[in-house]
Amino acid sequence: MISKIPQVMVVYNITRDSDIMVVAKFRTSQQFSDFTKNVTKMPHVVRRKTHVGLNTLKKGLSILPKRNSY
Repeated sequence: MISKIPQVMVVYNITRDSDIMVVAKFRTSQQFSDFTKNVTKMPHVVRRKTHVGLNTLKKGLSILPKRNSY
C-alpha cells in the first residue's frame, strides 16, 4: 500500500485524469527513481504521471481557524 511507504507524506483521492495524488519527499535522486519504478509494479496501478516541485511557494497543512481571518 502506497500510504505505508515512509517517503510518502500525503495521499489524496482526486478527480479528473487520475484517482490518487501522492506527495512524497526523497533525500536522493536514486530514492526517487526507485520509488517511481516500484509504483508501476504495484497492484491496480495502470500508469503513473510524475511531477517534480522546483520551489516551495507555500508550505503548511494546518487546519484553518473557524472564523475567516483573511
